[in-house]
Amino acid sequence: MLRTVISFLPGITCLFWIALNPLLRKRDNGFRAFQLLLACIGLATLSEAGIPSENSTVMLSCYLSRQFFALNVIPVVLILIRFLTSDNSIRVSAPIWFAIPISILFAEIILVALCGADAFISCISNISGLSALGDDKAERLIIFCTVWSYYPILALQFCVFMVRIIKEIRRNTSPQLFNCQAMVIVFLLLETAGLFDSRITRIVTPTACAMLSAILFFSSYYGLYPTVERVTIRDIIGNIGSGMTTYPAGLYNTRNPERTDNHGLNGDSIQNDSNINRQSSQQDSGNPQIMREPSSILNDVRQTQADEDYLRIRFEDLIVTEQLFLRQGIRISDIASMLDSNRTYISRLVNNTYNMSFSDYINTLRIDYAEQYLLHHKDAKQSDIAAACGFTNASAFNNVFKKITGVTPKIWLATRS
Repeated sequence: MLRTVISFLPGITCLFWIALNPLLRKRDNGFRAFQLLLACIGLATLSEAGIPSENSTVMLSCYLSRQFFALNVIPVVLILIRFLTSDNSIRVSAPIWFAIPISILFAEIILVALCGADAFISCISNISGLSALGDDKAERLIIFCTVWSYYPILALQFCVFMVRIIKEIRRNTSPQLFNCQAMVIVFLLLETAGLFDSRITRIVTPTACAMLSAILFFSSYYGLYPTVERVTIRDIIGNIGSGMTTYPAGLYNTRNPERTDNHGLNGDSIQNDSNINRQSSQQDSGNPQIMREPSSILNDVRQTQADEDYLRIRFEDLIVTEQLFLRQGIRISDIASMLDSNRTYISRLVNNTYNMSFSDYINTLRIDYAEQYLLHHKDAKQSDIAAACGFTNASAFNNVFKKITGVTPKIWLATRS
């Protein structure tokens, strides 16, 4: 019973995040690639868990489904890596990788129609790893499609993936690249467990299922807030409850050319923008707006409009004038502590003032600063630029820059030269 539950864990984990991601993430190309990856892994692992079924129709459907979706996992991971690394180059090999599993599935369906479902199931049930040869022509064709085509293609995909992932990891150290690497290795271990001795398989399969579930959960969970040091379940639930959408900066490329504020981040322009915000705050104080009651975390203390304007001015002085947005790992809870307030109220204040979340506001300021930095340090390394602008690594900087400006830093700088 426990082994059965563990075998379904990866699929259940994928279904959980497939349902949750649309509530928290912007639906762009990176989002779709990650959702497609979860769907392929989820369907492959659920089919793998359903193969031991006593019902012959269910067993056959699960077997064909498992092979089809398993052969699509690595091609989808390679597409996801392109979004992680902002690689927009067109690769001719991409359609071929997706045509191969379709061809194998089509050939297997023809064999089922010609030989019969019972003969097909009987043949695959008696296969003993790569040593299987078959007694007649029909069995050999079945073994060729289900074993001698399937596993070598998986091995070839894995080799291509490792070459690509090692190349990318050498250039940047995005945690999501390591997550992809671990995910593929454990997934292939699960898929090839049937080639081992039966005693080894009984140990390898549940272990691989548990590890794959943990990696899938961590990768999806970390992808929500890649530029934040620590994320809690309360943060995720808070975003759903408040209707706010958090757009991840280090996992998905999201183009958002509309910028509600344009802060100049060099010298006098910072102070000028701060003064403009003060004037707008003073004008707004004459026309108080009806706002929702703060959360119960505020202990029922009601903030007047004047208090909110004063807090907004202090917030802008702290973030913009003192340039706290350049501090790596800055969190809304840190700012709330400095202002003697709490993260819920500061989060609501930022959303009502700038029409964006705290992380998006910080990233907007960082990219404005990065534009000025790039113009004055044209020969600087990507890692140095990222560190100077408050990002933990070059990959996160490149993804956020493209999300806000619509182009990569190199292309943006080339158009300004």
